[in-house]
Amino acid sequence: MDDEFEKGTGPKRFTYRELIRAANNFAEEGKLREGGFGGVYKGLLNEGTITEVAVKRVSRGSKQGKKEYVSEVKINICLRHRNLVRLIGWCHERGELLLVYELMPNVSLD
Repeated sequence: MDDEFEKGTGPKRFTYRELIRAANNFAEEGKLREGGFGGVYKGLLNEGTITEVAVKRVSRGSKQGKKEYVSEVKINICLRHRNLVRLIGWCHERGELLLVYELMPNVSLD
């Protein structure tokens, strides 16, 4: 999976440690919503500047969630459009599948 995701320029590979820190250990009070494939949490990334993000955490054991995860990363590597929420990055470590999007208030990531 890594080789496919890391082709060209596009979404960044994050470590699990970076994202658990950004999303405050996936605390319940940071949860924006619960979707069919997992929860979405508000996070803060500090890469020179502070950026608000939405971290989508795919439910463990969700086969459909894993398919959706792979599809979302592959599609977002190719697509960039002003009307689409931008995928900033991804992580698959320690059995976790995580997607990092720019935070857009009142916009669903479904």
